[in-house]
Amino acid sequence: MNFIVERALLWLSVWTSEEDVMTATTQLLLSLATRKAVGKMLLANASWHQFSRSIGMQVTNEAGVPKLPAAALSPAMHALCASVSSMAGGDEQRATTGTMLRELIAPVVERSAAVLRQGSGASHLVVRAVNLLHGACKSADFYTYDCIFELVAPVLEALPAALEACREHNDVTASLVQLYVMVGEAQVSYLSAQQMSFFNRCCLHMLQTFARVEGSAASSAPGAPRTLLVESNQEWLREHVLALLQLLLHLARKDVADFSNEGPQGQEAMDVGDVVLYGLSLIQPLITPEALGYPALAREYFTFLSWLIETYPHKVCVMHKPMLDPIVACLLHGISQAAESEIARKSVEAFDALASHTLTSPPPPSSPSLLDVYPLLQVCCKLKSCTLLLEIS
Repeated sequence: MNFIVERALLWLSVWTSEEDVMTATTQLLLSLATRKAVGKMLLANASWHQFSRSIGMQVTNEAGVPKLPAAALSPAMHALCASVSSMAGGDEQRATTGTMLRELIAPVVERSAAVLRQGSGASHLVVRAVNLLHGACKSADFYTYDCIFELVAPVLEALPAALEACREHNDVTASLVQLYVMVGEAQVSYLSAQQMSFFNRCCLHMLQTFARVEGSAASSAPGAPRTLLVESNQEWLREHVLALLQLLLHLARKDVADFSNEGPQGQEAMDVGDVVLYGLSLIQPLITPEALGYPALAREYFTFLSWLIETYPHKVCVMHKPMLDPIVACLLHGISQAAESEIARKSVEAFDALASHTLTSPPPPSSPSLLDVYPLLQVCCKLKSCTLLLEIS
């Protein structure tokens, strides 16, 4: 095992110009480190310790430091953190694990803060720093999520400013958004009420900044429509908007799976549905009927929308009309997509959920009924009533 690790680390220092070799080598190290028995062996390897101490130097412009390709940084950091996590168990071991994780991640966080202050002039270093943090967040488990989240939290708070400063660098935007997605995917179910409240604020701040930056970019381009539909934006739609929808789904998962020490009782002050609906309202202007012509985005969006309305119909029904109109317009667009049966089905399911809630929970007399605002919903309610009558008879 020591021979394999030392050869792999040698390749990382020698073959820096061969990106495929670097990526394959870091994936090999990650496969080894995620096995607890092997992870403990790695911690006893002197070369592995040297590698862990030097990982922070990947976020510098210093000459003489072998630089891994940006794509290899996440699995490299993931492997290092996973080897440390292999020690987690009892209280004493968890304390040792926390100390080792801080020694590993804190230098990266400090360098990240420094390059974020430099703005667009250090965009390539921003990507490298955030990619390292991707790997750290991916490695989080029940025993280590708390320590890793506390270390990464200052960066999550600072990233929206970097998103605005580096607006012209698409790779920076993709990397920053993915960090929030990584935290949501790996850690949301374990976060305490206080941690979740902080993460919600960071996510909403990022979404606000993203919507403002991309909205202004679309409107400021001479002669460019606000629909972001040119061919060059296919990658933008795939990497950014889809990632934001995934982030909202991860946030919503807190209502379904809560493994924090507090349990669901500790989350009563936090309304997950309101956070997700507000987040959707921020990115909704970027999801136009024309943009939904892209199949990958359309499938993800209508699946998310159908699930959201079926889960929180009581919240959707009381949304202000300016916020609800775009959602209904997209659902009408989805129903008209006969060629995409899955999209049409999800749209019908969403309308069915709204109709069911309207029938069972009519609004107070002082509030306008959705039936009066959206005629198609009247049709859905009538069909729903007929179905219920048939089932009773």
